[in-house]
Amino acid sequence: MSVARVHAAPAEYGWGMSTEFEADLLDRVIELINSRPYHPQINCKLERFHRSVEEEMEHWDTLSEYVTSYNERRLRVSLDINNHQTSLKVFSNKRSLETIKPPHLNGGGRKQWDEMISI
Repeated sequence: MSVARVHAAPAEYGWGMSTEFEADLLDRVIELINSRPYHPQINCKLERFHRSVEEEMEHWDTLSEYVTSYNERRLRVSLDINNHQTSLKVFSNKRSLETIKPPHLNGGGRKQWDEMISI
């Protein structure tokens, strides 16, 4: 007797997921960054982050509420050991949002990016 597991691609993107997924990220002005091969510690950190999100999402109604709390209210010792600050505070102290605009954006994308960061 053999046992097999079948993993299907998310229905939202189907089997041609890669191209559609990357196009969706581009539309949302999100840069996809892959981990480098042969660096398992990076994958461990990502897996731990995903596990934390799953555990903590039980306390939030929407992903948007969770992300806002994670970035704007959660104190992060790892980002600034001397001052317990939020991710948003540490990030905005290090760079202005103007300097981090993705270079591939042009007219329409830039407007979308500007609207997104002004929220």
